[in-house]
Parts: sequence; structure tokens; C-alpha cells
Amino acid sequence: ATITAKAGSATATCVVTVTPKIIAVESISLDKTSISLEELATQTLVASILPDTATDQTIAWTTSAAEVATVVEGLVTAKKAGQATITAKAGSATATCAVTVTAPTAGSIAITGAKELYATNEDMIVSLDVTMSNGVIKNYANVNLATGLNKPEGATISGFDTATDGKKSGTINIDSQTSTINYVVYKAVDSEATLRALLESTEKAPIIIGLTKDITITKRYNVARPFILYGITSEADKNISINTTADTRVFNFDASVSGCESLLNSSIEFHNITMEVNSTGTYLRANSFWGCGAINVIYDNAILKTNNYYALHIAEENNGAHFTIKNKSIISGWAAINLWSSETTIDIDNSTLIGTNNHSGISNDFTTIVVNAPKEGIAVLNNVINIKDSTINAIANAADTYQYCIDLRNESAKVNFSGANSVSTVKKDVTNKTPCYIRGFALTQIVGIESVTTTDVPPLPMFMTRTEVDAII
Repeated sequence: ATITAKAGSATATCVVTVTPKIIAVESISLDKTSISLEELATQTLVASILPDTATDQTIAWTTSAAEVATVVEGLVTAKKAGQATITAKAGSATATCAVTVTAPTAGSIAITGAKELYATNEDMIVSLDVTMSNGVIKNYANVNLATGLNKPEGATISGFDTATDGKKSGTINIDSQTSTINYVVYKAVDSEATLRALLESTEKAPIIIGLTKDITITKRYNVARPFILYGITSEADKNISINTTADTRVFNFDASVSGCESLLNSSIEFHNITMEVNSTGTYLRANSFWGCGAINVIYDNAILKTNNYYALHIAEENNGAHFTIKNKSIISGWAAINLWSSETTIDIDNSTLIGTNNHSGISNDFTTIVVNAPKEGIAVLNNVINIKDSTINAIANAADTYQYCIDLRNESAKVNFSGANSVSTVKKDVTNKTPCYIRGFALTQIVGIESVTTTDVPPLPMFMTRTEVDAII
């Protein structure tokens, strides 16, 4: 405004500028005086100024340790573990918030590259993906579980070593998270002589062997100790092979030859191993068990094959034994399985059994799986065969002969089918007579037979009693 003073014709003026009354900030406060954050977490601080009519309400935000926590317009971002003070200033008034930043903890541990089998410490290399509690995933490559090389800071790794063979378990612990790896350490073998020395040793302690190359034998292994045998190869879908063209078995477990005392209640396992007898000699079983009691035997992705006799011979005095055939195993012979013991359980899962009859004449009819009848001095009782998701083939190669899929030659034998199973036959003309896939004493011996399918056209009778078969042939 202009103020004017006038006297007569004379005047004087004064320009008056009126400014607003400045209201100073008296105080500033924050909604938090202390906060705790994990690394990379954020939190917004809210400032309040008094009086709320203060002329200048601009707030300046600062941090005492930018490497620990930063602040922009009240938004605090945690950087790394430590302490920092956030200050809000308006005019001459200030308010502070103490910030504690903590390191995140492991939320989960993902392991890639872990293997089931190891031979040396140098093999025990994995990668770890650790998901932290703040969502960040930390990657650690080339971690040696045995030596701890390249492990995450603060991690505890224990239980990994290859000094001795065996089935083992190790743990990786980071903060409160623990991951467990079950693994197997094997003794690497690359020659027939070394394998024989280990299996026929007077040492009776169980041993785990990794066979790293195909071998040919000229005489059978008379095994006297429990063992687990792995075929070790980098080629996909390939087994390591033990074969013979000589008149011999591959593995012989015989109480009268090598002694089975150390095998009682122990395990024999074959993983990714092919055992094949390529001789035309007689009585050449691929694997034979005689007098070994309640032994536990596993064929896992294994192939057991012989030309003219039993591939798997479970002879007498293996009472209480348990045989498992699984994971795409193939058992092939005149009989794939010939059973003479009692109280024996055979589990067949996702595998193929093939019986091939090269012996002409009806008197030589035979079976892919046979459970024998008791005979003088040999009780063959209460055996159970469980078949799941598997295939049983019977092939009659010679003229005028039959080959059955399953033959139960005593009334106490039981077969349980589950899952998707199939049976099939390939047979020579036997004057148009029709055998069956399964023969036994009564259909009550078979559970789940209604779910078994066949590709044969026309299909054979699925089951016939032994009396009915004998009347036909």
C-alpha cells in the first residue's frame, strides 16, 4: 500500500509492504523412535510438526550411516547389518530414530548336483541356492561337501566323507535351516580280478562296490559276504555288464561251497548291472541261491539272463528270503524265476520277466515263474509273489511244447496282482491245444487277476487248474 501526506499542493508518499507473520517451528517428532529392519527391507517414518501452522514445514532427512540405512522423504531402506540414526529437521527442531539393521536368515536351502553315489571327496561338488528370509536368493557354486570349500559363510556341513564305503547321511545347516542328503560311497573296481578278490574274500563285512567297466568271467563267483554292486557309467540307459560264454553261472550263493552264514539277514543288491550267461551248456543259472536262509536280495534296473536254464534260481533252504525286482529290471531264462524255498516273498515292480522254452516236447513244458511242489526232504510252502505294473512273457521256441507265464505247483502259493500288468505268449503249433497263462490248483490263489491284460489274439484262458491243463495236453 502507499501512504500519502498532503499539505497545500505538496505531497509525500510512503510505500508500505505488509508481510505475513512468520510462525516458527517449535518441535518435530517421529512416529517411531527406533526400528529394526532386515537387510533390503524398508519402512516409512512419519514426521509431525508443531505448531501445525508453522510457516515453513520443510523437513530435511539425513542418516548417520548411509552404508547401513538410507532415507528419502522419510522412507528408510536397510542396506547392511549395523546401526544408524535417522534425523528429521524442520527449522531448528530435530527428531531422531535409531535404526538397527540385521542380516537376513536362511529360509530354505535348495541343493542341485547332488548324486546318489560317490567314490572320492573330489566328486562331492554341489550348488546351493539359499532363499533368505527377505526373499533374496543367494547362489553358491562348486561347494565341496567333504572339504567345505566354497561353502556359505556361517554354514555347517557335516557327515560327508568317502574314506569308507557305506550308506551314509550328511547335513548342511545354515542358520536354523537344515538339509539332509543321503548318499552311498562305493569302492571303485575296474577289473575282474579285483572284483573276484573282494567278493570271495575271507572278510565277511558287507561291502559296496562300483563296477566301472564291462567284464567277462570264465568261472562263477562263489560269494561269501554281503555286498551291494552298482554299475557306474556316464552313458544314459546303459548297464555295466558281467557276462560269460563259459559253462558257468555268474553269481553263486551256496552254503555248501562258500558258506552263507554272513549272508543271513543281510542284503545282496544289484543296481544297473547286467549278468548274462551266453553259453549253450546245461544247468547254467545266472544267479543261484542255495541254503542262505532269510536273505534280502534286490535287483534294481538289473538284467539277469541265461539261455537254457533258470535265470534266478531260489533253491531250498532260503526260507524267509525276500527278493525285490524293480525299476525296469529284466529277468530272462527257460524259467525267469524257479522257486524251491518256503516263506519266500518276491516283489516284482515295473519290470519284465521272460521265459523262453527251447526244449521240444510236451514233457518239457515249462514256465516263466514257477513255484515248485514239495518233494522228499524239501518243503515248498507259503510263498507269495506280488506283481505290480509289470510284464510277463512266455515264449515256446521249440515245436510241440508249451510255456506258461506262472505255474503254481503247490496249493499254498499266492500271487497278488496290482497296478497295470500284462501277460503274453508266443507259441509253436501244438496240434491246436490251448494252454493258459497261469495254472495252479484254484483261482483263489490269485488276487487281482481280473486287472491283468494280454495282447494275444485270440487270448488264452487267463487261469486253468492243473487238472484242466493236464486233461488238455
